[in-house]
Amino acid sequence: MRILAADGLDERAIAALEADGHEVIRGTGGYAPEALIEALDGVDVLVVRSATKVPRAVLEARRDSLRLVIRAGSGLDSIDTDAARDLGVAVTNTPGLNAPGVAELAIGLMFAVVRRVGFAHAGMLAGRWEKKACKGTELAGKRLGVVGLGRIGARVAELGRAIGMDVVGHRRSPDRGGPVPLVDLDELFASCDVVSLHVPAGPETRNMVDAARLERVRRGQVIVNTARGDVLDLDACLAALEDGRLGGLGIDVWPVEPPPEMHPVVRHPAVVATPHIGAQTAESTARIGERVVELVRELASGG
Repeated sequence: MRILAADGLDERAIAALEADGHEVIRGTGGYAPEALIEALDGVDVLVVRSATKVPRAVLEARRDSLRLVIRAGSGLDSIDTDAARDLGVAVTNTPGLNAPGVAELAIGLMFAVVRRVGFAHAGMLAGRWEKKACKGTELAGKRLGVVGLGRIGARVAELGRAIGMDVVGHRRSPDRGGPVPLVDLDELFASCDVVSLHVPAGPETRNMVDAARLERVRRGQVIVNTARGDVLDLDACLAALEDGRLGGLGIDVWPVEPPPEMHPVVRHPAVVATPHIGAQTAESTARIGERVVELVRELASGG
């Protein structure tokens, strides 16, 4: 089979696929729809990460050859799954394999924000010794609210407890229980020192943190978003930072990636921003690559 790894794939996975007799095309990443249609000529399997979107037009143009789209990651919001179903193109993903890396980044962003690491680093680069201005707080003893308790959220809760935080959580289906005590979403935002977001994209989570919710947060709260970019209303978050309702933000995901221009929130001294690097670890990449190989082998064997 011909396989297009549009946004890259672990080299060990590519070697394994080639050893199985498949042709693997190393993509250039972040394909526009027209370019993706051209690149998919004769391709059986498309592997994408977050950079390449797969809209209906692409699936319609290559429905005769394309058999499987693999999202090398968790979220499927970058793929038109309704169109794929209509056109008979299988879609799957590799959920949970990036959970350790994303969870560790979420905790890292918490530390970076409360200890003003970004501000301190910027000062050092500019030749300033900003010691007194970098007084921060500790995470131990603080209350952490985890919104979304899937694999990533559950790991964040576990790490938060290991630090010595009082951890509570919220999930859409409270009857399922959770690894930490569950509370109402309004209570979580009103009572927590730090909130970490781990929810999927969708109409119910778009602008989950908006101006109205930010009016009711615990003053000085730190919010970390490693989920999806449209969960945060960035304009409202910037206003809340400027008037002190928010104490800081850690942001790894953005409404449009890469952004056509950086949102002004990035320049606020209480913000630590990263370019969607949650799953950018050697270990996550290796685990995802191994799973991609398994999925291709299942397809090849008629599974």
